[in-house]
Amino acid sequence: MEENTLDEIVFPTYVINLKAQKDFFTHIKKEFNDKKEFELHIIDNYNQQFEPLAIWLSIKKSIKLAIDKEQDIIIICKEDHCFTESYDKEIFIKDILSAYKEGANILLGGIGNFNNAVPITNRRYWIDTFYDSQFIVIYKPLFSSILQEPFRDHYTAESLLSELTSNKILLYPFISVKYNYGFSDAKPNNRKKTNILQFKNAEERLAIYKKVYEKYIEKT
Repeated sequence: MEENTLDEIVFPTYVINLKAQKDFFTHIKKEFNDKKEFELHIIDNYNQQFEPLAIWLSIKKSIKLAIDKEQDIIIICKEDHCFTESYDKEIFIKDILSAYKEGANILLGGIGNFNNAVPITNRRYWIDTFYDSQFIVIYKPLFSSILQEPFRDHYTAESLLSELTSNKILLYPFISVKYNYGFSDAKPNNRKKTNILQFKNAEERLAIYKKVYEKYIEKT
């Protein structure tokens, strides 16, 4: 793919902004400041007290906007998303297109937890479930299913997405993790720290899958 072609690609990116605090908004703008391949749309949802429901409603709102704008691929991004050093524009665009050809409905930039994974390449992994993610690529075939799905108690927005399709692909090394603000306004107070540790634990597990793939499969 030529560089001039890459420069023309822009992905609609819907940022879910649940916190009415300057720190969150300043952070997310900084993350995308030098990345012209993303077109940001801020989805504010301050009135919902129950965060998983607020995120689900924000995802639905993003999908409705995408349909109105006739968008085929969108990115859902949380306000505490943070790019890792593994992010590379050209590789990311190729991964989005490759995942689409492989029949993916969801492409994940990073996750906090999963049950099982199967390596497709040494960068892309099919996964059966996921429970937390800051950066989610959603393809058009899943749009209508999301709009029809009601919120269910004891679910996260991500676990609802996970149940809607078996066609889920994860990028590893992660290109997105949860940003550590150094404070928490959530209850219980250790929630953010727990979620950050889950991302690290998921990375450690995936490192084993990657090592096995490169040793036994990539050489065949």
